[in-house]
Amino acid sequence: EDGSWGFFRRGTAEETAYVLTALLHYSRINAIDADVLHRGAEYLEHEYQEADQVYVPELWIAKCLYAPHGIVRSAIIAALMLYDELLG
Repeated sequence: EDGSWGFFRRGTAEETAYVLTALLHYSRINAIDADVLHRGAEYLEHEYQEADQVYVPELWIAKCLYAPHGIVRSAIIAALMLYDELLG
């Protein structure tokens, strides 16, 4: 509803960035509801504006919880850049 995606009943910036990137690539071949893409991008733009954002929840890597700030932020930027390139 808010444009985010996530596994735990609540969307996360990291998972939304991955899903939006995948959907944008998929939309080159098959039609995707543009509203879904716009809401995803709006959610990420809001998350990106939070410069000191702590990305939660941390996701499991092996047996540890892990939320690498730089990697998550770069996934958000990449998704927004692709969105802007294709639909902006």
